[in-house]
Amino acid sequence: MRSSHALGLVLAAGAAVACAAPDGGERVAPLPTVPGGTEIYTQVGTSGGLEEIVDPAYHMANARRSFESGRTHGAADELEKLAAFLRYEADSAVGDRRDALETSHGEIEQLALRVRRGEVESSALLESAFARARAAMRR
Repeated sequence: MRSSHALGLVLAAGAAVACAAPDGGERVAPLPTVPGGTEIYTQVGTSGGLEEIVDPAYHMANARRSFESGRTHGAADELEKLAAFLRYEADSAVGDRRDALETSHGEIEQLALRVRRGEVESSALLESAFARARAAMRR
């Protein structure tokens, strides 16, 4: 396997990801834990030697922290990453799950725009959108 290929995994919280390093060795990247031990979705790949980890719970937490710290552009960036993940999941889903993921994708995408413009004043909007996204992912 080439290190530039993406590897999609579904891992339990607290696990670690092993992937091939550019020199052929193995690297282990610890994953963030998720309260309650829920499953997290992770995609690992290397690009220029850097690992990219896509985890909706991670992006939700980073968006919340950035927003509450007044870093609206950072929060919007994390929301856009979450929206991209939801779009990816929706593309392979069917039926009600697909509909729920597409709806959540659109909501998070619009929320990212509003956050970037400074139109969102409370993290409660983020939390309610995150709750709907988590419900869509559980379908």
